[in-house]
Amino acid sequence: MSYGLMVIGVNLGYLLLALFVGIFLAKFFKRVSYFRKLPTPLLATVLFLLIFFAPFYDLLIQKGIKTYYQTFKMKEQIFAYPEKNDKGNVESLGVDARYMRENSGYLSTQKDFSHFKQAYKVRDFIELYMFGSFVVEDGKIIDNYKKDMGYTRVYLNKPSIKYDNISGIEDFKARYQVLTQVEKHYFYNEKIISFLDTKKNKLLAKGLEIDFPVKDEESRFRYKFLHWHGANGIGVNIKSSYTSGEIFRKFFRKKYRS
Repeated sequence: MSYGLMVIGVNLGYLLLALFVGIFLAKFFKRVSYFRKLPTPLLATVLFLLIFFAPFYDLLIQKGIKTYYQTFKMKEQIFAYPEKNDKGNVESLGVDARYMRENSGYLSTQKDFSHFKQAYKVRDFIELYMFGSFVVEDGKIIDNYKKDMGYTRVYLNKPSIKYDNISGIEDFKARYQVLTQVEKHYFYNEKIISFLDTKKNKLLAKGLEIDFPVKDEESRFRYKFLHWHGANGIGVNIKSSYTSGEIFRKFFRKKYRS
């Protein structure tokens, strides 16, 4: 039996079980005076739905939150645009790690570095967090994904690869900066992304992003028994929603890398 058929079979079994238990409980509750006036089919349907959707209550709540944000709050807020030269590039850019990270591998070879440079509308340098690291031994590049390079200032106006390690956003020198404020809630996280012109001390735009972390997913009933996860073991979750990506693309992205 394929994995997909097994998942369908298990969930159909759970649906029938929830239906049976709902009918049984409806007959039981009908003995209580408070529920006697309710029609048995209605009571059984309500109990069935409560039982059936109980393992997914958090996903339903998160879906409702996402729908609310997309309907009422997910709107671009652009107040002004960054100044650019005749090539369409800004002077310099700093981005915090809570908004974006890049692979340190882009700094390992001239070819990869060229792809990196082509992605941004930035003239002088970009400051951002680089995940992973590498060393060069006997002309070979050895990647190390257990240790991050961290915050790095990468010079884009040099013909060859040049970068400096910096301690964090407090060392940013870029004129344009993208900084993130995170508000954590029980069912979701809200990120407010500010696009700043530090030279003019001006807020250019504000973006919004919400994501939906799943807590202790592997111990949940739907994961262990209903197999609500892919063959790779990643559990089902509500996808994030954001407006900041389009703002960033308009301001600083040159093109998507192939």
